[in-house]
Amino acid sequence: MGERPAGRPWHAATQLDHFCIVTWAMQPERLARALPAGLEPQVFEVEGRECSLASAVAFEDRDFHFKGCPLAQISCGQINYRVYVRRGEKTGVYFLRTVLGSRWAVVPRRLWSMPWVHESVGVRGRWEGSKLSSLQVEAPGAVARTSIRLEGGDGPEVPAALLSAQVADPALGWFTRCDGRMGRYSVWHPPLEAQVARIVTASAGPFEEAGLVDPGQAPLGALAQRSVEFDVHLPPLTG
Repeated sequence: MGERPAGRPWHAATQLDHFCIVTWAMQPERLARALPAGLEPQVFEVEGRECSLASAVAFEDRDFHFKGCPLAQISCGQINYRVYVRRGEKTGVYFLRTVLGSRWAVVPRRLWSMPWVHESVGVRGRWEGSKLSSLQVEAPGAVARTSIRLEGGDGPEVPAALLSAQVADPALGWFTRCDGRMGRYSVWHPPLEAQVARIVTASAGPFEEAGLVDPGQAPLGALAQRSVEFDVHLPPLTG
C-alpha cells in the first residue's frame, strides 16, 4: 500500500476485526453486462481458463470514526460486495452494494450518494492467536441474503489470482451515485497477512441478484485475517 497518506478531518479510520474475503468466479461477459459504462471486467487466469471475479468482504468495524471527530465512534458488522474492474489504465473494484449493521449507513448514502443500506450483519470469529479457528457471517436481510461459514486449519490451495494485490489488496474503488455519475475513493492499510480459510458454506445475495453467480455456486476460495487497520479517504470524488 505504500506510505500512509496524511490524515484529513473527513478521512475515516477503523479496525476491521474478523476480516474475510470470499471470492466467486464468472465469465467476463457475464460481469460486463452488470457494469456501468466506462468500466470493464478485469480478466484473470484461474485453473487454465479466463474469468472475472467478485468478492464478499465481511468484517466487524471496531471504533469507526472520522479523524476530525475521534470521539464519535461506531462498531458494527459490514459487508462490501465488490467486483474487479478496469477503468482506462487503472484497476480497482466496483462496489455493487455495502450493507452496514448500523443506522449510520444513512450518512454516506445521504452525503455522498454511496450505495449503502442498513440491515442486520453479524460477524463473529474464533481465533487461536492469529490463526483462524472458525468465522461466521450472517446477514439475513432482503438485500444482503448472505451466509458464510469458514474454518481454519489446513485449507485447500486457492488460485494464485486470489492472492494477488489486485484481488486481495485493491486501493481504488468506484461506485454509481444516485444521480448516475461515478464516484471513487481510495483506502490505505498495512500489508495484509491473510490466511487461506476452508469454506463450509457461502452465499451472497447481491451477486445472485446481479446475475453474476448461480444459486448454490461454490466460491473459488476464501482468505481471513484476525484484524487489520484501515483508513478510508473521504469524501469520495466524482468522475
